[in-house]
Amino acid sequence: MTTQQGFSEVLAMSLNENLRESVHQDLEEDLREEILDQAKRHKLKSVKGNRRSMGLPVEEFDDLSEDEAGEESLRRHLRSPAL
Repeated sequence: MTTQQGFSEVLAMSLNENLRESVHQDLEEDLREEILDQAKRHKLKSVKGNRRSMGLPVEEFDDLSEDEAGEESLRRHLRSPAL
């Protein structure tokens, strides 16, 4: 094996590893976003159910953007190494 062939193989392996890591990171980010969306929908459903059971209006909770603190809390939890 020549030095050029060895270099080409190392370069190909490096490119392959970088591509695999990039795809893995993209999939992980997509999964985190999906989990966050599901958690937000579940939380909204829970809040609405609680308000309905107390006889309170639920229309004001239709905008998920009102709960930025809860969203940030979920994001912090999803970034934890436990996942």
